[in-house]
Amino acid sequence: MRVSVLTAVGAGREAWLPAAAESVALARAAAGVELEWVVCADGAAAVDLPPDRRPDRLLGWRGARGVSAARNAALAAAAGDWVLPLDADDELDPAGLRALLDVLVDCPPVVGWIGANRTLIGGGRTAHWFDVRRGFAVGELAAEWSSPFAFHPNSWLVRREVLLRVGGWPATGVNEDLAAVLLVSEEAAGRLEPAVLARYRVWPGQEVASAAYAEDKPGAFAVVEELVNARRRVAGRPAVRRPEAGPAYGRLRVADEAPG
Repeated sequence: MRVSVLTAVGAGREAWLPAAAESVALARAAAGVELEWVVCADGAAAVDLPPDRRPDRLLGWRGARGVSAARNAALAAAAGDWVLPLDADDELDPAGLRALLDVLVDCPPVVGWIGANRTLIGGGRTAHWFDVRRGFAVGELAAEWSSPFAFHPNSWLVRREVLLRVGGWPATGVNEDLAAVLLVSEEAAGRLEPAVLARYRVWPGQEVASAAYAEDKPGAFAVVEELVNARRRVAGRPAVRRPEAGPAYGRLRVADEAPG
């Protein structure tokens, strides 16, 4: 089995990439399966890493096309049976990833995605934390759409073929991670595993720290609702309603120090 870590790097967000690269190297050593790292630089983003920390595949858009386009380019180039997103300013948790990969080895084909926990870089729990394993039948997750969500939708593993089948991460502006998870959940069963997949960094330059994110989030939820319900209509499932968009978690925390 091969697993692909997909990282989109936007211009101005490269400073934390060496820490992400180090976490990938540590995770690779502990993984127990073949782990590849696919990076897509969006526009003018510079990827400057030492030879032993460079990604297995490095792609790039000449213009800034956004996180969805960058992730989808990485998804198309990936060779893994399963993929997982890792933001350029976050880090993998090697022990938690190994625990999740052990689950994947015996995962039945009907399961197409696994949601996981994440912590802050310093070790504290983030929002969306859960303690209990749980399974979801096809179509069940969207019927329980809440804000905060059952797990953070950027902390998951997903079968590459299933994610490709739903079109990857749609161009919703923001909350593309939530859209991808809900669309995949309409195609495949999934489960929650309380292991920690990643460590999340809070800092002033991240997307969710901007005022524009909070203003655009309700509009993104409206787009996600329509995308999900289009699939539910075809499957004969009842429509779901979006919840009220809650505040962005990153704006509720004291920002970490920017890298020197």
